[in-house]
Amino acid sequence: MTKTTSITFRKTVTITIVSLLVSLLVLLSTQCAFCDEVKEIKTIKTEKHQKFFNIPMFVLPVPGFSFEKTNFGCADKAKKVTLEASQLRLPYETLLEEFSKENLKKEGLELKGHTNLLWNGSNAMLLKIFQTSKNIVLGKWVLIVDCGEKSWMLSASYDSKNQLHAASTLKMIKSVYWDDDNKKEKIVASDPIGKICTEKTDMKFAGLAQGALVYTKDGQLPTGTPDGSLLVVSNSKNSNKITPNKYLPYAKEKIKTIEPGKKLDIISENDVTIDGLPGVEIVANTKDGEERLIFLTILFDNKNIHTIVGIAKKNTAENLELFHSLCSSYKQDV
Repeated sequence: MTKTTSITFRKTVTITIVSLLVSLLVLLSTQCAFCDEVKEIKTIKTEKHQKFFNIPMFVLPVPGFSFEKTNFGCADKAKKVTLEASQLRLPYETLLEEFSKENLKKEGLELKGHTNLLWNGSNAMLLKIFQTSKNIVLGKWVLIVDCGEKSWMLSASYDSKNQLHAASTLKMIKSVYWDDDNKKEKIVASDPIGKICTEKTDMKFAGLAQGALVYTKDGQLPTGTPDGSLLVVSNSKNSNKITPNKYLPYAKEKIKTIEPGKKLDIISENDVTIDGLPGVEIVANTKDGEERLIFLTILFDNKNIHTIVGIAKKNTAENLELFHSLCSSYKQDV
């Protein structure tokens, strides 16, 4: 287990060493977590296991937490602990490359350690990652599971200063259960996703949710920033072979689904070409209740539809400029 005195991502954050007793508890639970050899883990589903996720993974909650269902898992807002899981249409080995130390560093993340596992007969990897978020360092346990042509990813986030929460989230990760029949269930997932460049911007990679890349200013899901800004990048199959004359009508229908039931004031509609892909951009504000900026860019090719959605509830001019900058940096995942 790595002893941390200070961690620098974009800011320097001092981590206070907690009591020897708490550190010892964490040491006992993680001392073998980051060895080179493959560790075998077998879990059994109990009556207390719960299914918080959209994929057939079951987790045993640790007593003392009050989890509420979220879009992608569950969260204890008071304790600032979040569990999320999703299926990605990326082979296991390919996804592991995305989580290399170098790639994580580019996104302002620090890989603290990893271990290879044979989990209920499936290849898996457990990673420990730290991420700066405002004045705290966020700790993340990330479990990646080999599902053939696809992968499952489960993450648990916590305040890295709270060693009891670090140990509790790890315990919950280690309780995860699935079986071969579960792994064969058909689950909708997105296609390989393109990338945007966040360097020299306020945005940080917050996580993968339902196969989409999510960026926020504090690197958290859900975001806690006052303007609530986030950017989501996703791909889907262009199964209907949408033609150029239907790009705008398609985008107009799509933007209505971002804030369901809200009336929209369309600010602008423009044709765009990004990374050689033609498409349209629509900017709108919600008219009902709290005003929100809605930014939508959809790009098309013969096989895929590339969708970039930005949302912000404050600082609309500043965030619109930010969304434009990020969107223009989009590169296809080829």
